[in-house]
Amino acid sequence: MPEEGMQAAGGEGQAASSSDSQAQAVSQAAQADAGTATIDFHKVIGQDGKLQEGWKNALPEELRHELTLDTYSDIPELVKQHLGLTKMTGKGKVVIPTETSSQIEKDAFRKAWGVPTTSAEYKMEVPEETKEYFDETLMGTARELFHSINLNQTQVDGLWKFEQARIAQAAKEIEDTEQAEYEAAEKIILEESGEALEDQKHFANKLIADECPDEEKRAKLLEAINDNNLRPYLFNFLAGIQRKYRESHDGIPPSEGGMAMTPGMMESKAKELQATPGYMDGTMRNNNPEGYKRLTREITELYDRASRTVTK
Repeated sequence: MPEEGMQAAGGEGQAASSSDSQAQAVSQAAQADAGTATIDFHKVIGQDGKLQEGWKNALPEELRHELTLDTYSDIPELVKQHLGLTKMTGKGKVVIPTETSSQIEKDAFRKAWGVPTTSAEYKMEVPEETKEYFDETLMGTARELFHSINLNQTQVDGLWKFEQARIAQAAKEIEDTEQAEYEAAEKIILEESGEALEDQKHFANKLIADECPDEEKRAKLLEAINDNNLRPYLFNFLAGIQRKYRESHDGIPPSEGGMAMTPGMMESKAKELQATPGYMDGTMRNNNPEGYKRLTREITELYDRASRTVTK
C-alpha cells in the first residue's frame, strides 16, 4: 500500500511538472513577443480571470502607460472590447497618423477619412445674396486651409454653412445701420425744408441732370450726395442755390453749361417738359399729382419768362 501511495504521489508530481513546463513555455513565448522579463501568468491573471493589480508591468515598457488599458478588468472584457473595435474599424482599418508616420500611412488615412486629393475639389457654393463678400482668392485660401488640416467634405459643409449664416447676419446688420442712417438724414432734411422739400428735390435732380450730363460722372456725384452723413448738408447747399436762382432767374436755372437761356431756349425747354411721358394724357396727373403740379409750374414759368423777355 505505501508503495502504491508513493506511486500515486509520483504520478501527480509528474503531471504538475508537465503543467509547469507548459506555463513556462507560454511565458517564454510572451517574453519573446514583449522583449521583457519572463511573464508569470499566475501573477497576472487570477483564477477568476480577473487581471491582477500591477498586471501592466508584465507588458513592454512602451505599452505600460497607455491609459486605455485601465478600462480592462479581466480577460473576457479585454476580448469583448477588442472584438468591438475590430467590428467598428472593419478589415480596411487604417492607422491614425502621427508626426512619425510614413507618407503612405498619412495618404491612407486621408483617403479613408474622405479628404480630397486636392484642395480644389472641395465644393463651396456661394449664395447670390452674399457673393459680394467673397472672391476667388479668399475661397482658394479657405480650401487650402481645410485641406491642410485633413477636413472631409462633410466637415467643410458644416463650416461653410456656419460662415454663410455669419455673413448673412453681418450683411443684415449693415443694411439695418444704413437704413437707420438714411432715416436720420431724411428727418434732418425734412425739418429744414418743410413743405418746400419736394420742390427742392426736383430742383436738385434737375440741376444735377443739366449740369452733369456725363452718366459716369453723374453717378459718382449722386453717390457722394447720397452719403447719409453728408446728404443733409449737400441738400441744404443745393437748396441755397435754388433760392439764388429763383431770385435772379425767376426760378428757372440757366442751362447749356451755365449760360443764360434765350426766349427760344425757354420755349424749347417748356415743350420738352410737356413731352414728359404721362404729362399730356393725364396719366401723371392721376398717378403723381405732386409731380404733375411741379412740372406744370415749371412749364408755365418757362413760357412766362420767355414772353416777358421778348416784350422787354
